This record gives sequence, structure tokens and C-alpha cells, in this order.
Amino acid sequence: MNTAKTYRLPQIMEIIGGGTPKTNTARYWNGSIPWITVADMSISKRFIERTEKHISEAGLSESSTKILSEGDLIISARGTVGVVNQIQTPMAFNQTCYGLRPNRDFVDDGFFYYLMLSTSQNLKKIGQGGVFNTITKDLFNSIHVSLPPIQNQRKIASILWAWDRAIDNIDKLISAKQKLKQALMQKLLTGQVRFPGFGESVSHNGDLPKGWKHAALSQIADIIVSNVDKKTDTSESAVHLCNYMDVYKHGYIDNGLELMKASASAEEIRKFKVRKLDILITKDSETPDDIGVPAIITEEIDNVLCGYHLAIIRCKSEKVQPLYLFMAFNGALINEQWKRLANGVTRFGLAVGDIEKITVLMPKIGEQSKISNLLFKLDQEITLLSEAKVKLHKQRDGLMSMLLNPEKHNNGGVYG
Repeated sequence: MNTAKTYRLPQIMEIIGGGTPKTNTARYWNGSIPWITVADMSISKRFIERTEKHISEAGLSESSTKILSEGDLIISARGTVGVVNQIQTPMAFNQTCYGLRPNRDFVDDGFFYYLMLSTSQNLKKIGQGGVFNTITKDLFNSIHVSLPPIQNQRKIASILWAWDRAIDNIDKLISAKQKLKQALMQKLLTGQVRFPGFGESVSHNGDLPKGWKHAALSQIADIIVSNVDKKTDTSESAVHLCNYMDVYKHGYIDNGLELMKASASAEEIRKFKVRKLDILITKDSETPDDIGVPAIITEEIDNVLCGYHLAIIRCKSEKVQPLYLFMAFNGALINEQWKRLANGVTRFGLAVGDIEKITVLMPKIGEQSKISNLLFKLDQEITLLSEAKVKLHKQRDGLMSMLLNPEKHNNGGVYG
């Protein structure tokens, strides 16, 4: 019969435990065998291509770690639980994961990946119900799955893999665009590459291009540090807050971004209401690397205030274009200054005086526009590709849900 059968997970696969060779035994490490930890796994990739650490043959034979073969799966069982990847070349793994080896007499490797990718959500929910965020071997026994005949499994895997290949191709395009933008930004913002008609490029980073000058940030922009908290007081006016994570995660802020509701006094609204082309930066963080992360307000937004731990950078000089300054804030020259100026031990921050000291390398306004427009165009292309990737992911997940539920296909389709 060409119908699906129901199994408990352990009936269709072997569950394999991992391990760690002794870390103080040098001969166990830096060998030729890739050794997987949760840090090597990815929710956005099917296959594990490389690992951070390798072990030796002695490390393998004299510890509890095991080797996974091509087609086997690995699932994270502690911490970030439920991440599923597939193995392409033999690899060992540690005890925070389980290896899953399908019974290849009646389970196709490709189908097994998508089946466990879908099933991992149930395992994750059950695992999160305990005291610790963990998947145990017993949990696998509680999950039932439907398994169609193997020829139909292969059809399903082929359909879903076509979507994953398309997603992977978009990922590669996004990565290429991001690398191009970073390379251009480094050259354009230092004058090592210049547009025709604006003068000669310089040979070395640090040389001052002809027609450019250095300006302190305080000369070209007002700096406004916000102290608006997230509380709501019924005696105050209702507002929306653009908070730290809104800036940290979104380079461009517009009316489409959902912002937190709060309240503010009339004086706070007057001082901290954001305007079109304001740049917001993170001024406090646990690490210096997260200081000075910028976002730009791309359109007029009603009733939005800059939140706590942020500063508004508002251009006041006609000699600087806000979009250019935003791009410069993303560049290495200013990022290095943020890190150098950030004060703290367990938490880092910038005072207004520190922000005022930032030195900006400024071409004339026409060249600023050329630079910022090109980089902005690349950002738009990256955004469009990212939106296309999200759409493909949703389509893939919808197909996966439909194809892995045989009751929807008993009258035809890939289940026959």
C-alpha cells in the first residue's frame, strides 16, 4: 500500500550521545577530526560545513565522543535546544547534542532532515517545560511521526530541497552585497576611491584627500542625550519610544516599525521628539563593540521620542549631509573612536563630551551625496533580498507542514 505509517521516533532512528575529550590532554586536540559543539550549529543552514575545534584519533578513541556519518543529523539538546543540522563528512560531537542516525532500510536521509526539522519544534516545547531548557532521550520516545513509503519520502525531500537551494542562493547574494558594501565603505569614506570629477584618490588610509577636512562632531551636529524611561504615567502624554534594541537591530527607522508605548512630560516631548534625518546612536552597553551603533530616521514619525541609553545626533551644518554622517558612523574610522572613548568596566558608556570629540572625515557636500547614495542603494538591495529570503522561508515552512501531514494527501499528491 502507498500510505503512511505512524512510528515513535526511536523506531526509525538511533539516538547517539556525544562527549568531550579531556581538555588538559594536548594529544587529544588539534587533530584532523572535526568536533561539533552547539556554537558550530546554525538555524539558517542545513549542513555543518566546518567546526571551530578538531580532535585527534586518540581523543576519539579515549573519550565518549562518537563519529557521525554522511546523512546523519545532529540536534542541540541543551541551551539553544532544537537546532537541527545534517552531516556531510564524518564529524565527532560533544555531549550538548544528540546524533540521530536514520534506519536507512525505510528512511531517506533527505526526508529525515525535514522530518526532524519539523519535529524539533515539538521537542523544543516539551524540553522548555522542565526546570532546565533540555531535550532528553526520553522526550524522543514521546513523539510520534508519520512516515510515507521511501519513494514518496524522496519526492518530498526533493521539493523542499529546491526551496532551500533558492534560500541558499539568496543568502550568497546577500553576503556578496554586504562584503561589497563594507569594501566600498572603507574606500569611499577615506578617499581611497573617489568619484570622477571630485579629485584624486589617496594611496594610504589616513592621508587627507584634497578638498576634504576633519570636523569635530560638535561642529556639525547637536548632540542630545535622552533620559526618557519606559514607564507609563497617566498624568503624562502618551508617546511611542524608539528604544535601544530598535536602534541596534534596524539601521533605518520609519513608520513601519512597531514601537513601544509609554508616556512623557511636555518638556521631554519638546527635547527628545525625533525628526526626519535624525541619527540615533547607542551610547551605553555591556561591551565597547556595541557603543555607537547608529540608525537614521528616514521619514517624519509622529509622536516618537528617543529612549534611554541613546543619543540623538542632529545635523546643524549645511556642510554635512545626514545620510553621509550615518554612513560614516558605520565606518571603521568612527567605530574605532567609539571604542577608544567608551568608559567602564562591566558596563561601558559615552558622556556628551566624549561624543562631541568624535572626528568626522568630510568631503564637500556633492561628494558626500554621491558616497551616501551609492551605499544607501546597496542597503536597499540587501533589504529587498532579505525580504525575498523571508518569503521563501515562509513558503518552505508552509510546504513542509503540508507535505509532512499525510492526512492532507491520502487522496493523491506525493503520498499517492
